This record gives sequence, C-alpha cells and structure tokens, in this order.
Amino acid sequence: MNLVLLVAGLGFVAIGIYSWRKSSATVSWQPVSATITGTKIDTDSEGSCLPKIFYRYSVSGREYEGSRLQFIGVYMGRSDAQQVIDRYLVKNHVMAYVNPENHEEAVLEPGSQRFAAGIFLLLGGVISAFFIYLTIWDLHIFR
Repeated sequence: MNLVLLVAGLGFVAIGIYSWRKSSATVSWQPVSATITGTKIDTDSEGSCLPKIFYRYSVSGREYEGSRLQFIGVYMGRSDAQQVIDRYLVKNHVMAYVNPENHEEAVLEPGSQRFAAGIFLLLGGVISAFFIYLTIWDLHIFR
C-alpha cells in the first residue's frame, strides 16, 4: 500500500508541474483570429459544470478547430459556466492563442491557472508526505 501512495503522490506532483508549466507557456503562444462555432456546458454526475467553447482558426493557410478555453479545464457552478458561455457568442470573432510548436493546440484564455495546478501539487505533496510518515512508522522510528 505504501508504494501505491508514493506512486499516486508523485503522479499528482508530476501532473501539477506539467499543468503549471504548460498553462504558463500559453501567454507566449501566437495570437490568431478565431471564430466561435458553438458552445455547450458539460455537467458531471455531481452537478459541476465545464464550459466548452468551439472555435475555428487558421495558421499558415491551414484551418484548425479548437475547444480549449484554458489549458486546464476547470469545473465550476452552473451560473459561472453560463457566464463564461455568454462571453463567447457563436459567429463572434475572438483571439485564440496557438502553440507555435503544435498548431493543433490553442486556447482562448492564455495564462497560468495556478489554483488548479496548485491543487494537484498540494494533493501530491500531502499523499507523498503521508507515504513518508507511514514508511517511518513501519520502521518503528516513532514508536
């Protein structure tokens, strides 16, 4: 069981670091004109909502489709999700930010979602610390 905790904890830390770095990098992605093609709100079994914005954009004469609002999708309450959807009316022209190394990756709202990435880092740290505690306990250091 201790090994499972360590793997889970390190996994959450790795996801947090990757998400933090990737979402932070979006601020330097190439801005391009995009057209909103649709919107919807996905709802999970607990009622949390994820706004989805669909858009088209072109880079170097090739057309792409995107649906990422931010690099890290953040679930929220229904009214908050609706407020996000209301900012992106179908057929409106907006700015999308495209990864210069992979034009299929784009976001409408660049920047670091430190809170979401921080949750992964915190959770991973707590799980890893618990692993260390259990390992020390098993070695009878604190008994």
